[in-house]
Amino acid sequence: MDKKLDYIIVGQGLAGSILAYKLLQKGKSVVIIDESKGETSSKKASGLINPITGRRFVKSWKIDELLPFALQFYKSIEETFNTDLIQETKVHRILQSVEQQNDWAAKTKDERYVHYLKNKDVIFHSKTLIENPFGCIEIAPVLKINTPLLIDIFSSYFEKNNLLQRVKFDYKALKIKENKVVYKTFEAEKIIFCEGFGAAKNPWFGNLAYSFCKGEVLWFEAEELPEDFIIGGSTNITPLGNHQFSIGSTYSWDDVSMNITELKKQELIEKLNAIVKCNYTIIKQGAGIRPTIKDRRPIIGAHQTHKNLYIFNGMGTKGLSLAPYFAEEFIEFLEENGSLNSEVKLSRFSKK
Repeated sequence: MDKKLDYIIVGQGLAGSILAYKLLQKGKSVVIIDESKGETSSKKASGLINPITGRRFVKSWKIDELLPFALQFYKSIEETFNTDLIQETKVHRILQSVEQQNDWAAKTKDERYVHYLKNKDVIFHSKTLIENPFGCIEIAPVLKINTPLLIDIFSSYFEKNNLLQRVKFDYKALKIKENKVVYKTFEAEKIIFCEGFGAAKNPWFGNLAYSFCKGEVLWFEAEELPEDFIIGGSTNITPLGNHQFSIGSTYSWDDVSMNITELKKQELIEKLNAIVKCNYTIIKQGAGIRPTIKDRRPIIGAHQTHKNLYIFNGMGTKGLSLAPYFAEEFIEFLEENGSLNSEVKLSRFSKK
């Protein structure tokens, strides 16, 4: 046997990277297997942790716990690797009607929202730049994480320490023993699958309530558009620096390929034209697959029969806030017999 380990982790997207890194920080031995070279849907995400979303301005699930935990974690990555990952910013959300103005006014009086609604005034931007006849509301703090850089940092770290195997995982090669698993030249106490949308093909965890959604994004350049806030509305327009922005993403449940489409490009251009009134130039287009569970909660736990097989998946569009928090909770579950939040437990499906 080439190497005996505590954990084999399959998948080096956001969830797998954060989980592996945290396990290593706790002195555990790990190998990560992923053929994608870091080119996951995580690298194409907007990188936002937004505390208030939806048409009715609802607080994101557990955001009061998730946001400070995520901020502490990403700051620790910045310090360890001497880099800049985090930008604290704000969203100027375009109001669509008088009804939304009234909904907003009610939220400003709700003490549960006070931390994120420091500016209670409705803001009006120049109509030559942004279409906002009913004005905008300000949501802050919003964190913007440089996700491509984050994944690259983890990839380099794992590769430097010979912890990353850039090969396709072969399910047939996994031998499940009573108290261990054997995969080719590796023997480990446990194996954890963090495969994103690839989990649908997993022979042990492929029959869960997955909901895979393809999203497409456009990048564009606009010299006159403000860069000190994110424009929110029917979609997000996010500043990237140097007068470049992203808009998106779209939603498609039928097509889950990684191919970009002209149809979604036109959809995004229509949304862009409805919001932005200044000149702009399209730079490029991209696509990614969101791995989510139908109840919009992560899926974490042990296989019902094979107790040394685990899953840590389904973070979806909120992975940047969910993954650090639940990786910590999951490790306590694995190593210290801790408990998992009932809303993320894998066992919630077996009961049905």
